[in-house]
Amino acid sequence: MREVSKQRKKPQDIEWAFEDGRLYLLQSRDITTLTNDSRFDSHALWDNSNIVESYGGVTTPLTFSIARSAYQEAYRTMGRALGVSESAIRKNARAYEQMIGLIRGRVYYNLLNWYRLLMLIPGMRFNRRFMEQMMGVTEGVPAEAMPVTHDNRRFAALRATAGGLRVAERLVAKLFRHNSQVRRFHRALNDALQPIDLQALSPGQLMDSYEMLQARVIPAWKTPLINDLYCMIFHGALRNLCERWLDRDLAEIHNDLVSGESGIISVEPVRRMKDLAGMAAKSDRFVDALCGGDIQVIQSFIDDNQGFKAGYTDYLDHFGDRCLDELKLESETLNDNPLPLLRGVGQLARSGAYKSAGGSTDVLRRKAEETIVAAFRGKPVRKRIFNFVLRLARARVRDRENLRFERTRVYGRVRAIFVEIGRRFVSLNVIGKVEDIFYLDVTEIAGAIRGTGISAHLSGIASNRQAEFAAYRIADDPPRRFITNGLPQLEASVKPLAGGDNEASVDSRVGQACSQGIVRGPVRIVRDPRNTSFRNGEILVAQRTDPGWVTIFPLVSGMIMERGSLLSHSAIVARELGIPAIVGVDDACRWLKDGDWVELNGASGVIRKINVAERAA
Repeated sequence: MREVSKQRKKPQDIEWAFEDGRLYLLQSRDITTLTNDSRFDSHALWDNSNIVESYGGVTTPLTFSIARSAYQEAYRTMGRALGVSESAIRKNARAYEQMIGLIRGRVYYNLLNWYRLLMLIPGMRFNRRFMEQMMGVTEGVPAEAMPVTHDNRRFAALRATAGGLRVAERLVAKLFRHNSQVRRFHRALNDALQPIDLQALSPGQLMDSYEMLQARVIPAWKTPLINDLYCMIFHGALRNLCERWLDRDLAEIHNDLVSGESGIISVEPVRRMKDLAGMAAKSDRFVDALCGGDIQVIQSFIDDNQGFKAGYTDYLDHFGDRCLDELKLESETLNDNPLPLLRGVGQLARSGAYKSAGGSTDVLRRKAEETIVAAFRGKPVRKRIFNFVLRLARARVRDRENLRFERTRVYGRVRAIFVEIGRRFVSLNVIGKVEDIFYLDVTEIAGAIRGTGISAHLSGIASNRQAEFAAYRIADDPPRRFITNGLPQLEASVKPLAGGDNEASVDSRVGQACSQGIVRGPVRIVRDPRNTSFRNGEILVAQRTDPGWVTIFPLVSGMIMERGSLLSHSAIVARELGIPAIVGVDDACRWLKDGDWVELNGASGVIRKINVAERAA
């Protein structure tokens, strides 16, 4: 099929037969559901394999309009840093503008545009696997459906190789300055997020403050993007070296080697929660209030416990912008509603899990380092190369999490700005309630403030969209990957693609091992941790997590995720907390049900159901 498609210069649907051991082509015709032909530019391939970790479920118009703008500007900046010419950036303006789409309320990658843009990076067009790793997709695009490249002249491969070497030279040069760039980025974010009295600003000034924040932050965002690139390169290199240079039973030791890294901010909320739980555990009545009381009752206990109050206030000062779906502006932050935090502290206190000393990751890391020393004894060159890659992998994983937290802070400020604009609009009868602001996009809000908008009836627009998006929430989720033929938002345009079959065994599954340890226990399927309480020993099963789930991580004995990778937030935090974890387990939330017992092996990636007889043994 690929050879025929190459000859016809279009994807082909073929009919064939064997006779006397020979293959015969009977018929070939153009595939009309996926093509590079410019006459069919309404066709698109959509995938949410990676982006669902940031924008899961239904996402409102305001969040999407801000995210779309941020993607296009940030990746233009990254392209420049990696050697993409201004001419190429201008010619591909539409692809930059259409990196993501909103289909039935869900955010998706416009996948072919991602390929188009990544192929602009010199040398990248000849390394599709690397491109797919960068995008975080679980399944690549067939070769016959790849976007047409601009350089099909003679010696294109040679020129691409030379371009790839130039990119490598740029990355090596930047690597030696990267630590200072990360420090500079943190300082720039601190300057951009200086405290400001939003209530003292007019609607025009509020809009100006958002645009000034955008102008300062987006150009600086190349540092996190380049760090993610380094993280992928060196973590992947570490994994490959473990597979090639170590015995087979040590192939997954890289997970232990990158655990226990000091300075990862994502672990700090767990430490603080345990401290708060320890203080609350001295009073059973306080614990009961935290687990089941309303906020007023809990606040009265907090006011009577000055140590707890100081720690709780400090937690909100540092992590109050963290919440479930924290990159969605419509999400309530802990500053808005601290109850999820307080419930988590209460469950920690009641279960006694706050007493766990931790440090298991330090033990695993030290044992792994001792193993590596023994494995490379008498091999000084390999040892030096391995330690160099390990050092860089550890640093870039640490920075990946810490730079993610800066993104949380930015979105917290953006949310505060638009909530304040919403309050002003309510007072002026432009919209009916503050939450309506999330159902307008940025251009509509700016147009209403500056007189450049089309309609004055924003309340009606917001109401219509709320009804539309409410229907999306109760409807079945669209497929993870699909093509659209026509207008993408129309359900009739969606054509699902055949997925893989993961029914090899009803009793076991294999995913990506990301945090060592073997644990047995009942599973708890969680879709919204705000409405979930855990019993000791339960294993968390979820489609995906985000940093807002950190309030329940200390309560579980293991983690099984449908989505994610070795560098996803859940994998990194699980390793740091010493929680056995497996990610990339397709259909786990349907394969398992609440109360099923499983054995989870975080070193091999195997999950096995345990029957009643085996539990009793």
